[in-house]
Amino acid sequence: MDSPRPQTTVGGSGYGAYLGTIPDMSGGGVSDGVRITGVRAGSPAEQAGLMADDVITSIADKHIGNLYDMTDALRSHQAGDTVVVVSRRDGVERRATAVLGKRP
Repeated sequence: MDSPRPQTTVGGSGYGAYLGTIPDMSGGGVSDGVRITGVRAGSPAEQAGLMADDVITSIADKHIGNLYDMTDALRSHQAGDTVVVVSRRDGVERRATAVLGKRP
């Protein structure tokens, strides 16, 4: 069931800048961070080396505890902004730089 999408004026789009991750909407058994099930082809996330099962814990120094935090972090940026994305993969913390895109 789709829920209504909140509206915002940041960057002129409803959800801010585009990273291109596909979040695990079930929570994925993660108590802190957002597990992703994949990345969109050609997206900033793919170019930054993010992969399925990575757990995003920070975007541009903003702690990501859940999907709401991730949405807020992306809303606070615009297309073209360069951010550091911190994630965990197989228990190892990774840092990647991503240039955020415009929502398709």
